[in-house]
Amino acid sequence: TITCPFLRIFTLRCNAMKSLGGSAITRLMRVHKLTIRSLAKRMNITMKRVREVRALGVTGACMCRDWYEAITN
Repeated sequence: TITCPFLRIFTLRCNAMKSLGGSAITRLMRVHKLTIRSLAKRMNITMKRVREVRALGVTGACMCRDWYEAITN
């Protein structure tokens, strides 16, 4: 069981997030002042993949969590 209340809320929120749209990812990147190049470097993926996700979004709780954490951290 998770004892930390903050971690419990974060885990529940990430598990509930099943998809993240391209417009939401674009918006998060703008708010956090991330470029396509810097996010690609941070996630160790190609810039082409970042552009693809910005256009189409991602599905799945794990993928959503990975992208959300990469953008916000």
